Formats: sequence, C-alpha cells, structure tokens
Amino acid sequence: MSMPASCLQCGATLAAGTIRCDYCGTPLKTVRPPFQSWAEQSNPNPQPAEAELPPEFARLKRPKPTDSLLAEVLKLLLGIPWTFFSLVFLFIIIVSNFRQETQLLRLANDGITVQGIITRLEVDDSGDSSRYNVYYRFIAPVNGNPQTFEQYASVSQSVYESLETGGRLEVIYSASDPQFSVVKADFGVSSLWPSILGVGMSLLFVGIGLMMVIPGAQAGKHILKLGFQGQLTQATVFARWEETDSDGTSYYVAYAFKVSSRPTGQQIISNAQQSLYAYKKLSIGGQVNIKYLSDNPQICRMANFLW
Repeated sequence: MSMPASCLQCGATLAAGTIRCDYCGTPLKTVRPPFQSWAEQSNPNPQPAEAELPPEFARLKRPKPTDSLLAEVLKLLLGIPWTFFSLVFLFIIIVSNFRQETQLLRLANDGITVQGIITRLEVDDSGDSSRYNVYYRFIAPVNGNPQTFEQYASVSQSVYESLETGGRLEVIYSASDPQFSVVKADFGVSSLWPSILGVGMSLLFVGIGLMMVIPGAQAGKHILKLGFQGQLTQATVFARWEETDSDGTSYYVAYAFKVSSRPTGQQIISNAQQSLYAYKKLSIGGQVNIKYLSDNPQICRMANFLW
C-alpha cells in the first residue's frame, strides 16, 4: 500500500518512507498484530508441538493404564466401609441361619404335631417381595396343663393359597418350648431359602468390596514406597489419548524409559496413567519426570502429575 504525499491531518508535505508527520506528529500507518486463525483464538492453551520418537519407543503398544491417584484413594476409602458392613451383614445372616438350623433340628427331635386354628391371613407387600403370613392358634401342655398359644409364620404362596381363615392346619411345636412352632406344610428345606439367598448376596457384596480394597491398598503401598525409595529419571511420552463412555471422558498418557538390566544390558519399561493435566501439558516425544522402584521398575508413576 503506497503512503500519502501529504499529511491527511495538517496537509504538510511528507518525505519518502515517513510513517509519522514531522509537523503535527500524526501516525500515517497502524502496525497490526500478526494474524491469528479462528482455531488459535478459540484455543488459548494449544497443545505443545510433537517431537519425533526414538525408533525403539515408536513401536511400543499402549500399556494398560493405571488409575489416577485420586481414583485409587477413593476406591480404597469406599471399599473399606463397603466390605465392613457386608461382613457384618454376612455375620448376622450366618448367626440367624445357625439359630434357625438349631431350632429346626430341635423340632425334628422333639416336635409334636397338633391341629391349629387359622385366625388370620395376611399378605405383606411392604418389602421388595410379598410375604405370606398365617396367624394360628393351638393348644399344648405346659407342666401338664393345657395352654393356648397364638403364633404366626411366613409360608410359601402355594401353601397360603390353600388356607382360609377359621380353617384348620397342622402345626409342629417343640415339646421343650411350645413357643417355637412352624406350619407343618412349610416345614423343611424351603424354610432355609431366605437364609441361603441372604448368604449368597452378602458374599457377593463382600467380593465387590474386596475388589475395591485390595487394588486400592496395593496402589497405596506402591505410592508410599515410591515416595521413600523411588528413583527419579526421565521418560519419553510415546502416546496420549482420550476415551469417552457413559461416565464421561478420561485422558491418558503413556511413557517409556530405559533401565539397566543384567541379561540384556537395558530394558524398556512402559506405563500409562490417567491424568487430565498430563494430557494437556505433555506432547508425544516430550520428556516427563517419573519415579520407579529399582528392584521392580514396572512400578512407576509420573512425579509431577499425581492427578
């Protein structure tokens, strides 16, 4: 673009190449900032440029990533109370089941069958499943004197549908303790199904808790050991990626480094970690400080990116 021959402000004659009027000081052209693309303006934190990888690192496959430190700590903190309460629930069910087994064994040894009268039938839908309760009355001797007992029991749906209020049913009671009785038609293995299911569910919950506690405890042990005994070195970033699922997007960085090894002279160790901050700051081919255990280099973590 050619410059004007005279100042547009005061009309003074301008010398060739002048950018400011010598008479009034008016600037004759504006220095514009360098052009920025739309992508540069919308991304204030661009990723660092990638560097060429050494041949031995370029062929490495992505290793299975380890969770972030925060995820491992949360896993441990959630797993401990989960496992504790699951064990308490399992203990309660086992004790209850043992007590029921003892009572059923006592009925098998000294049980007496009598005719009882059905006083009420009730379906309880307040829980996750319906309970079919039958209330009944029977007479049994206590110290040689007949005494009336009012009891109730939960029975199967098929037994419940065969009963009617005011009708009769066979009841088995313990001769040593008539307060304990069952409906004969529902006496046997079927009475143990709730306990069996409860034990199975408790064992499942305990297993889930251990799946959180054991890896979390191992990760915590490794982190502490790295903090006190870890060797500091530099690793090369050879991969970075993101994965999206129903829980959101996770960001990963994979790095590799060399350690001395007696049989081969050198060994390449690779690892991957979940870390949003490392994903933002590091580029492929870049260097990152890591700590590793000299007696087990596979245990390693980035030193500057814990989350």
